[in-house]
Amino acid sequence: MRPALLSSVKHPARRRQHGLTLLELVVALALSALVSLLGAAALGAGSDFYARSTQRLHQHEQLRAALRTLRFEWQARARLGRSDATSLEFATLHTLSDPVVPGVAWARYACEGSPETGFTLTHQIKLGVPEQQGDRLQAAPSAASADLPEPETLLYDLRECAFSVLRQVTEKTGETLPLWKDEWDSQEPAPRLIRIKLAGPRGDLPPVVFVAGRER
Repeated sequence: MRPALLSSVKHPARRRQHGLTLLELVVALALSALVSLLGAAALGAGSDFYARSTQRLHQHEQLRAALRTLRFEWQARARLGRSDATSLEFATLHTLSDPVVPGVAWARYACEGSPETGFTLTHQIKLGVPEQQGDRLQAAPSAASADLPEPETLLYDLRECAFSVLRQVTEKTGETLPLWKDEWDSQEPAPRLIRIKLAGPRGDLPPVVFVAGRER
């Protein structure tokens, strides 16, 4: 009897070789759940980052295409045109939409929307110019006019969208200074520089300035 008793006392771990205690099982399950939770969080963060990066890349591609169109048409702009803070209209000799057809076209860019709902930059163009008397436009096309085709959306989901032109302004002292102004019409000399301010959801789009070519 004594040898068997001594053997069981010397080797108590033999009794636990065939299973786990309840405490060990609970700890193992908790660790497995924690690892799964961390893995799911990392996978979700990676998916969100990829989606944001793809969306930002798509927005930048749209921005480059829109600015390329505006730059191309403004470089060949004629004297006729007008603008305010939310729209820009002018006659141009070059269009990216139909560069093969020669002639003067009327281009219109508009910032539609509000700061609460977001802005959309649209573009319309049509061969021909509105009727005029002298240097003043009589019936310039507008977004609601049937003379222009349906507007094409160039950019969307903008927090800010505004146009301005560089004009020579005479101060009360008689000094003439170049200042950025929101409005321009055909009674005034056609500006060479226009500026468009755009801001996306992240606000990471700097103002862009375009220069017109020689006077036409």
